[in-house]
Amino acid sequence: AAAASAATAVAAASAADTQAEASIPEEQVLHSDLLPVLREKDMSIRQLEAEMQRTKEAVEHIRRMLDRMCAMLAPFEGPGDNETNLNLILAKVQKDLAQQEREHVEKKDQYSAFYEMCRHCQAPKSSFRATSSSPPPAAPTAAVPPPQQQQQEQQQQ
Repeated sequence: AAAASAATAVAAASAADTQAEASIPEEQVLHSDLLPVLREKDMSIRQLEAEMQRTKEAVEHIRRMLDRMCAMLAPFEGPGDNETNLNLILAKVQKDLAQQEREHVEKKDQYSAFYEMCRHCQAPKSSFRATSSSPPPAAPTAAVPPPQQQQQEQQQQ
């Protein structure tokens, strides 16, 4: 009998947990779960942009080095080992930069889609129950807007 009542208590607690999870408002999920993901996605894009900028600087530096080496060559003298190696390195770095740029576009697209999904998760304020003891959650404006929107806002300032 004790085992049966313990099993009944566990089942009741599990059902209560499931019911409590089902009653969590979308706004709470948005603010506690989705907005932190959105911020991390934004940080990831910014890190990739910084990496791309550093890679572009490296490409330009290598090109300048190659230009200086070529300028120092005697007429009709072919490239030496250093120039050849730098050209190989330059080709690999440029390939890496192209890959970074593709990833950047993909991440921005994913971010924009996730941002739009979060914006549409926000229930209208009129759906908030007045009987709740907590104030209505803030609109998802705390979310970081898509990078394209950020760039437009910065250009307008």
